[in-house]
Order: sequence, then structure tokens, then C-alpha cells
Amino acid sequence: MGEILSDKTLSGYSNSEISNTASDMEEAFRWHIGDPEPTGTHAKANVSLKAYRDDMRRGQRNAESYTKNYILIDTLKPINEQLKQFKRG
Repeated sequence: MGEILSDKTLSGYSNSEISNTASDMEEAFRWHIGDPEPTGTHAKANVSLKAYRDDMRRGQRNAESYTKNYILIDTLKPINEQLKQFKRG
């Protein structure tokens, strides 16, 4: 039982471990598409941040498929005239 409650177990975190975790998590929260994956243990293990990164990547791929695949209609002008040009083409 003395081995479980050793000085190493009771010591807690050192200042360098806390500052590294804080900077790793800050890096994960500031992640943008194209950035490398976060390297910190807590940042990599955070399920919601991983899902966020995956959603951003998925959104970028989906957005690329919509390029020039839309119709702009001016709702302040008569819509019938605008729709006629799309029926022709």
C-alpha cells in the first residue's frame, strides 16, 4: 500500500507540465484548416476538438463541390424575368 501513496504519486503536476498543457490546448483551440494536428497529449485526446477539426475539413470538401453550382436571384426585382433566363440555358 505504501507504493501506491508514494511521493511521486502525491507530487501533482509541475509548472512545466501545466504550462505545456495550457499551450497545447491553446494551440488546439486556434487550429485552422491546413495547420498540423495538435501535438499535446490532452489536445490530441480531446474528442470534441477532434470532431471540430474533422467537421472543418468535411465542410471545406463540401464547399469545394458547390463552387459555381448555385444561382443568384435578386429578390428586389421581378423573379419571373430572372427565372426565364435559367429555363433557356
